[in-house]
Amino acid sequence: MNFTRRNLLGMAAAAPLAMAAPAPAVKLGIDLFSLRAQNWTPFQLLDYSAKQGAKVVHFSEIRFIGNLEPDNLRAVRRAAEERGIEIEIGMKSICPTSKMFDAKAGTAEEQIGRMLD
Repeated sequence: MNFTRRNLLGMAAAAPLAMAAPAPAVKLGIDLFSLRAQNWTPFQLLDYSAKQGAKVVHFSEIRFIGNLEPDNLRAVRRAAEERGIEIEIGMKSICPTSKMFDAKAGTAEEQIGRMLD
Protein backbone atom coordinates (compact mmCIF):
# COMPACT_ATOMS: atom_id res chain seq x y z
CA MET A 1 0.00 0.00 0.00
CA ASN A 2 1.26 3.44 -0.85
CA PHE A 3 1.12 5.68 2.19
CA THR A 4 -0.40 8.85 0.93
CA ARG A 5 -1.73 11.59 3.11
CA ARG A 6 -5.28 10.47 2.23
CA ASN A 7 -4.54 6.85 3.28
CA LEU A 8 -2.96 7.93 6.54
CA LEU A 9 -5.88 10.25 7.35
CA GLY A 10 -8.34 7.43 6.63
CA MET A 11 -6.46 5.01 8.89
CA ALA A 12 -6.24 7.62 11.64
CA ALA A 13 -9.98 8.27 11.44
CA ALA A 14 -10.79 4.54 11.68
CA ALA A 15 -8.38 3.78 14.55
CA PRO A 16 -10.70 4.86 17.41
CA LEU A 17 -13.46 2.62 16.03
CA ALA A 18 -11.14 -0.38 15.93
CA MET A 19 -9.99 0.21 19.50
CA ALA A 20 -13.56 0.59 20.76
CA ALA A 21 -14.60 -2.91 19.68
CA PRO A 22 -14.84 -5.16 22.75
CA ALA A 23 -12.59 -8.17 22.86
CA PRO A 24 -14.46 -11.47 22.66
CA ALA A 25 -15.00 -13.13 26.04
CA VAL A 26 -12.76 -16.09 26.69
CA LYS A 27 -14.40 -19.09 28.32
CA LEU A 28 -12.20 -21.00 30.73
CA GLY A 29 -12.81 -24.71 30.30
CA ILE A 30 -11.69 -28.00 31.78
CA ASP A 31 -11.02 -31.21 29.86
CA LEU A 32 -12.04 -33.89 32.31
CA PHE A 33 -9.48 -36.35 30.97
CA SER A 34 -7.00 -34.55 33.20
CA LEU A 35 -9.12 -35.45 36.25
CA ARG A 36 -9.89 -39.07 35.34
CA ALA A 37 -7.87 -40.51 38.22
CA GLN A 38 -10.34 -38.97 40.68
CA ASN A 39 -13.02 -41.47 39.54
CA TRP A 40 -15.68 -38.82 40.12
CA THR A 41 -19.21 -38.98 38.79
CA PRO A 42 -20.17 -36.47 36.09
CA PHE A 43 -21.91 -34.45 38.81
CA GLN A 44 -18.81 -34.33 41.00
CA LEU A 45 -16.80 -33.24 37.97
CA LEU A 46 -19.31 -30.46 37.29
CA ASP A 47 -19.22 -29.35 40.94
CA TYR A 48 -15.42 -29.20 40.87
CA SER A 49 -15.43 -27.34 37.55
CA ALA A 50 -17.96 -24.80 38.82
CA LYS A 51 -15.81 -24.15 41.92
CA GLN A 52 -12.87 -23.47 39.59
CA GLY A 53 -14.93 -20.96 37.59
CA ALA A 54 -15.02 -23.05 34.41
CA LYS A 55 -17.59 -22.05 31.83
CA VAL A 56 -17.08 -25.10 29.59
CA VAL A 57 -16.51 -28.73 30.53
CA HIS A 58 -15.23 -31.25 28.01
CA PHE A 59 -16.14 -34.85 28.76
CA SER A 60 -13.40 -36.22 26.54
CA GLU A 61 -14.68 -39.80 26.66
CA ILE A 62 -18.15 -41.26 27.08
CA ARG A 63 -17.10 -43.02 30.29
CA PHE A 64 -16.63 -39.64 32.01
CA ILE A 65 -20.23 -38.62 31.38
CA GLY A 66 -21.47 -42.05 32.45
CA ASN A 67 -23.28 -43.23 29.33
CA LEU A 68 -25.27 -41.95 26.38
CA GLU A 69 -28.68 -42.95 27.75
CA PRO A 70 -31.13 -40.06 27.29
CA ASP A 71 -32.06 -39.86 31.00
CA ASN A 72 -28.41 -39.65 32.01
CA LEU A 73 -27.61 -37.02 29.38
CA ARG A 74 -30.62 -34.92 30.43
CA ALA A 75 -29.58 -35.11 34.10
CA VAL A 76 -25.99 -34.10 33.31
CA ARG A 77 -27.15 -31.25 31.07
CA ARG A 78 -29.56 -30.00 33.75
CA ALA A 79 -26.78 -30.10 36.37
CA ALA A 80 -24.44 -28.22 34.02
CA GLU A 81 -27.07 -25.57 33.26
CA GLU A 82 -27.70 -25.07 36.99
CA ARG A 83 -23.98 -24.34 37.38
CA GLY A 84 -23.78 -22.11 34.30
CA ILE A 85 -21.51 -24.53 32.46
CA GLU A 86 -21.57 -25.51 28.79
CA ILE A 87 -20.83 -29.15 27.93
CA GLU A 88 -18.77 -30.74 25.18
CA ILE A 89 -18.61 -34.49 24.67
CA GLY A 90 -15.75 -36.23 22.92
CA MET A 91 -14.94 -39.80 22.11
CA LYS A 92 -11.98 -42.04 21.48
CA SER A 93 -10.42 -42.30 18.05
CA ILE A 94 -12.55 -43.09 15.03
CA CYS A 95 -9.53 -44.09 12.95
CA PRO A 96 -9.58 -47.90 12.60
CA THR A 97 -5.77 -48.04 12.44
CA SER A 98 -5.33 -46.13 15.71
CA LYS A 99 -4.44 -48.00 18.91
CA MET A 100 -7.22 -45.98 20.59
CA PHE A 101 -9.90 -47.26 18.19
CA ASP A 102 -12.36 -49.61 19.89
CA ALA A 103 -13.59 -52.01 17.19
CA LYS A 104 -15.87 -53.72 19.75
CA ALA A 105 -17.92 -50.50 19.84
CA GLY A 106 -18.69 -50.81 16.12
CA THR A 107 -17.44 -49.15 12.97
CA ALA A 108 -16.33 -45.55 12.99
CA GLU A 109 -19.59 -44.60 11.30
CA GLU A 110 -21.65 -46.46 13.92
CA GLN A 111 -19.74 -44.82 16.78
CA ILE A 112 -20.17 -41.34 15.33
CA GLY A 113 -23.85 -42.07 14.70
CA ARG A 114 -24.39 -42.90 18.40
CA MET A 115 -22.70 -39.65 19.42
CA LEU A 116 -24.93 -37.62 17.10
CA ASP A 117 -28.23 -39.24 18.12
